[in-house]
Amino acid sequence: MSLRDVTALFAQLVAPDFAEMDGEYTARLTDQGGRLATLRSRIGSSNPLFPGLWLCKAFTPGTGEPSHGYNSFRRLGRVERRFRMQTSMVDSHYDGKPSFQLDYVAMGSLLGKMKMVDELRRVRSGLYLGIGRYGFTDAEQAVPRPFTLEGPVGAFVGADPGLK
Repeated sequence: MSLRDVTALFAQLVAPDFAEMDGEYTARLTDQGGRLATLRSRIGSSNPLFPGLWLCKAFTPGTGEPSHGYNSFRRLGRVERRFRMQTSMVDSHYDGKPSFQLDYVAMGSLLGKMKMVDELRRVRSGLYLGIGRYGFTDAEQAVPRPFTLEGPVGAFVGADPGLK
């Protein structure tokens, strides 16, 4: 799907229930608005040296909102769980409707320093469409960065100690 089609679909979807988002979900980038933008995003999210091959996002509803999650990567032959985020239900930055939000700024990770915030909506049970944004200027923040999540494919295990 094109970036335009993905953002139009996102506006038609509903947020998952907070408790529904529990476990590890396989992550994939979608079209980022053209070949160059997609290539740039793939290099940034799946660089074999750092951060590694992007595998998943993971969440736990814990005891309620807000809660937390992480991303996992395969790097140098092992899985690393890093880039923690705070999770909560919010009104969407894009259309004001409810979304499941992943706020990296709240956890102080490297992605938080880039001011990254993602939102998720349910396509169907086990398939979710996310749109992220990051950057230091309003123009950078205005560019939608879509991805999909499928699962859960595993249990939430927590971020690796010492990895941000």
